[in-house]
Amino acid sequence: MFLGKAPTRWPGVLDWPRMRRDATRILSELGVSLDPDAPVRSLRLAQQQMVEVGRALADEARILIMDEPTSSLSEREIAQLFEAIERLTAAGVAVVYISHRMEEVFRIGHRVTVLRDGSHVATLNIADVSVPQLVRLMANRDVSDHYPRRTHRHGEELLRVEGLGSGALRDVSFVLRRGEILGIAGLVGAGRTRLARAIAGADRIDHGRILIRGTPTRIGSPADAAVARIAFLPEDRKQQGLVLGLAVERNIALSHLRALSRFGVMDHRTERR
Repeated sequence: MFLGKAPTRWPGVLDWPRMRRDATRILSELGVSLDPDAPVRSLRLAQQQMVEVGRALADEARILIMDEPTSSLSEREIAQLFEAIERLTAAGVAVVYISHRMEEVFRIGHRVTVLRDGSHVATLNIADVSVPQLVRLMANRDVSDHYPRRTHRHGEELLRVEGLGSGALRDVSFVLRRGEILGIAGLVGAGRTRLARAIAGADRIDHGRILIRGTPTRIGSPADAAVARIAFLPEDRKQQGLVLGLAVERNIALSHLRALSRFGVMDHRTERR
């Protein structure tokens, strides 16, 4: 939170007690309870985002630009963030709040600016505009149905999860068919990520079973999932989905090294192709 602006006791000596006090105070103002000595890598994505907000507040900024700040926050954390924004604006701080979520714009905004294809379309007072009007300005046409229902024939069953339990998950069951998109919804901490990780072999399954095309399949590791042709795109791709120090081709090849090697030696021409 104090990178580049750390207080010092005397030249070259950081004032750690003051940084801990200030970090605790700022996080408390945001309604967040975190150990100021905890490594950031150990925090959930939502907590990391709140630390970033706290870092901006530690700057005593007069203009605060927030780009999709609630993308990984729970409803409770969003409410805490909005309370903090209201306190900041009451103290004279100007906030530019960027969001795709209309309800948030109307919940905290005073004025709204619409951009379309990189161009300024309109700036209006929130009190003078409705959601359909904003959508019309964004899309340059009337959108009568934001989520049109499309008829689609589902194929045969590919994946069946029965009574799955993993950590805090209890008795999760569902079926997924060829050509189908199955959405899993819930607040932060509800177990969505844990469920995905368990199916992908990244977390241990305590009980229940997984069937691929009707055949019970043991998935005890990501390698087992890969053999079953299950691929996993984790929520935090920077930390869990990619090796940032390696090239693009090397990252893509990581999941099928055996197919790209002969006698344990990588065929780099095949890898690049």
